[in-house]
Amino acid sequence: YRDPLTGLPYATKEAFKFIRER
Repeated sequence: YRDPLTGLPYATKEAFKFIRER
């Protein structure tokens, strides 16, 4: 799955949380 906001790929909630922090 790819994040539409950053365009970076992530498949875990941990990665999603990391993106929200930025």
